[in-house]
Formats: sequence, structure tokens, C-alpha cells
Amino acid sequence: MPRYLIDSNFWINAAHYYPIDLFPSFWETIKELIEDGTIAIHEMVLNEINEKEDFLGPWLTGTVSFSRVKISQEGFSIYLELCAWAENNPQYNEKAIDEFKENSRADAWICAEAKAGNFTVVTDERSSNSPNKVKIPNVCNANGIHCISNFEFMRINNFRF
Repeated sequence: MPRYLIDSNFWINAAHYYPIDLFPSFWETIKELIEDGTIAIHEMVLNEINEKEDFLGPWLTGTVSFSRVKISQEGFSIYLELCAWAENNPQYNEKAIDEFKENSRADAWICAEAKAGNFTVVTDERSSNSPNKVKIPNVCNANGIHCISNFEFMRINNFRF
């Protein structure tokens, strides 16, 4: 069974574009996938979700029993490797690298723990050659980490509205 680590943008966009009162089947499917272990939530993503003032943080922590992925020793080592990869990549400017390496941001941690724990990353980000942002799909593609889009994830898991 594939397991997924989902980027903050999936959660934040879903809360915005799929309100729970209009798309209850979406949220019920998410809940089922969380509770059966298909979806795990990285602690850094949870921190980013809880910064928003919407229903999502309370819904996750109060309604759903989920597997929280914490920073592991192997994940930390891979995080350092991914940061070195970004630093040594002439495509990115210093600001982009600093943002990627910022240890309170989830992107690098999600990629690292996905590689360490054999998760698939789910993100709404698209690959880009921009020097201004290290994008999750670029990191994953260059470092052997499986990464799919939000819609691919929904199709694989038979979301229906």
C-alpha cells in the first residue's frame, strides 16, 4: 500500500477550495485515508497548518487519529543532503536556497522524510527552472523521491464528488 506525505499547500488549498460544508465526501475520504495509515502528516506541515485560522487545524487534531511523522535521524541526514544539493545547484539564488534550508519550513523536511520512510510526496507545486524558489518536484526528481500532484493523488485514491 502506498503511503503519502502531503505538502502544506494541499491542505491549505483544500480548506479554501473544498469547504467542508460543500464537499463533505472529500473530507470523509481524506479522513479514511488518514485513519487507515495511507496519509501521514509531517509535524512541520502540521505546524504550518496550525498557523492558519481556519477549520483545518482543529479538524485534524480533534477529529482524526493520524500518524504524525517526526524528524528522524535518517530524515535529518537526508535533510542535510538535500540542503547541500540545493546549495551546490547553480540554478538557485541565495534567497531561494536560504528559504529551502529554513528549518521551520516544511518543504525540505517533507522531501527528506519521504525518502527516509519510502513515502510519496503530494504537492500542488510544479517543477520550475526559476532561480527564485526551490520547488518540491525539482528536489524529488533530482533525488529519487516519488512525487505526484494533488489531482494524481485524488485519482489514485478514487476521490468522487
